This record gives sequence, structure tokens and C-alpha cells, in this order.
Amino acid sequence: MLSIGVMARGQGHYYSNLASESYFLTGGEPPGQWLGHGAGQLGLMGTVEPDTFSGVLAGVSPTGRSLVQNAGDASRRPGWDLTFSAPKSVSVLWSQSEAASRRDIEQAHRQAVEAGISYMERHAAFTRRGLVLRADLLVPWARWITPEGESRRFDARFFAAALPDGQEAVGHEAEADHVAWLRPADAIDSAKAGKISLLPPTATTLNDFASAVAAGAGLTDILAARRAIEPVQPRLVLEDGAAWLVIPDGVEYPL
Repeated sequence: MLSIGVMARGQGHYYSNLASESYFLTGGEPPGQWLGHGAGQLGLMGTVEPDTFSGVLAGVSPTGRSLVQNAGDASRRPGWDLTFSAPKSVSVLWSQSEAASRRDIEQAHRQAVEAGISYMERHAAFTRRGLVLRADLLVPWARWITPEGESRRFDARFFAAALPDGQEAVGHEAEADHVAWLRPADAIDSAKAGKISLLPPTATTLNDFASAVAAGAGLTDILAARRAIEPVQPRLVLEDGAAWLVIPDGVEYPL
């Protein structure tokens, strides 16, 4: 079972003082061990030392470098307490087992905790780091609404954006079987050749960019565009038993 609580300032000593090898018998905790990607980046491994632990909770690295903007601030929230509790049946089994079996149970418990921390680190360990949206590198471009009659409908917004220096874009693969970077014109050509599939909103937006570039527009021109964003909503029509998507007049659909 996992319990999550908010840690208070100065609570590092509380956790350090819990360390005890006789956890199952007297209620103490085994000596802490550094785990996770963040600990590895800071060069932390092995047994947790109280001073280092308190420093990290304060937002300071082992070398004294500030890790966050509010390092050492009295109002800083040090972190979150994740308590992984083994079922009572495991505690009872450990207390009634021989030494070799106890070690096996302890090892299984550690592996379960490591797996749980790894999952939380991948899916829940996020924080702000003073990021600022570069609105000067982002311009609204289009808005499409899913046709009526679809079981799932979306109100999708499309933007033109410039990648800031020192940043690297990562393809989102959760809803895609393949990720690649293509120039707008190349993507349209690939779709026409049947190499890739593009939904109408994506194809039309890419065609806008390709047409602008073909007409001599550069990145600065595209970012300076101030478009009147009107929602585009295709219609579904049935004809001879087949469903057809009708794109509104005035939309330059390239496929």
C-alpha cells in the first residue's frame, strides 16, 4: 500500500532518526538508501547520510549548489512522503521465519519499493523550474472542430512555433505508431503518395505552412502573422450508404 503526505520544513531529522535494523520487531526503519534518476544525477548512492539528506530537502546539492530557485527558503516545501507499507501478512511471515527466509522477504520488499519509486518517478515526479512561455515564438494558426455525429469530438487548436535555442523537441508517441520530423511540403507529398496518413486538420495546416514558404515567407513572417481564427467544422454526409467528409468552402484542403 502507498500513502502520500506533505513533508514539513526541518523534517529531515525525523526520517534520519527512524533508521533501525529491527524494523519489523521494534517499529524502526532500516537505513535509507538513495534511489532514482535524480539521486544518480547528483552522484548520490548507497546509504543516506543525514546531513546530505537535509541539504537535498532544502534544495541544495551535495556540493552546495542550489538546485531550485527557492533553495533554503523558509516557505519551501521539501518534498512528499511516500510510505510503501507491506501487508500485515508479510510482517507476520517475516517475524515467524528463519534468518534465510527473512532475508528473502526483505529483498522482495526492497525490489517492490524500487519498482514503485521507479513508476512514480516516470509518471508523477514533476515540478516547476521557473519556465516561461515564449509567447513571441508562438502564434495561433487554426481551429478545427470534429464533425457532429462522431462518438468522440474535439475542439483542436493549431499553432505555429519556433523552437528556442538550446531546446530539443520530442515526438509524442502515446497516440502514434511512428514519429518523424518532416518539412510541411514533404509531409503533404508523402500523404499524396500514400506513404503516410494525415487527417484533414493536420493536412490543411501543413499546407498553409508549405504554401507560405513557397511564396517566400520565412519564420519571421509566419510568426508575425495575425490570423483571424474562425472554427472549421466539416460535415459528415451519407451518400449511397457511404459516409463522406465535406470540408467547408474556402478551406484549401490539399489531399
